Amino acid sequence: MVQYLLDSNFLVALIDEADVHHNRATRLLEKITAEDAEFFVSDLLINEVLSVFAKRCEQKKKERDFPSLVRKFQTALRGYPVLCLYELVAKQLGSLIDLMVHHRARFNFHDALLLTFLKELPEMRLVTFDQDFGGIGSLKVIG
Repeated sequence: MVQYLLDSNFLVALIDEADVHHNRATRLLEKITAEDAEFFVSDLLINEVLSVFAKRCEQKKKERDFPSLVRKFQTALRGYPVLCLYELVAKQLGSLIDLMVHHRARFNFHDALLLTFLKELPEMRLVTFDQDFGGIGSLKVIG
């Protein structure tokens, strides 16, 4: 069974029909759900997706759309186990900062935390549209 960790930009695009990558996300989900697959989300993703939706609605003066996006997000999350990556921060803070410095700001803190987690699970694939993750060691990126 193939394991996929969904990234926030993928889920934002999948849920928000106005997102420039919505059709791409829909096609990708159809492709990977056709496999014998298991999907995971993280607490980072929940933080990022809700923050992106709130900011987009505020910037576009469409605050009334926020509850609908949140409901769609909650529906999309059903059945996916939530991995708690924030728990790693206390133990890994120094190495997370070192990773960010080493890559000269290529990754934000959440991305560094995601990379640190995925390094321990080399068979798990990351579903993302973030091109910064390309070419990182043995990381398997789908998107």
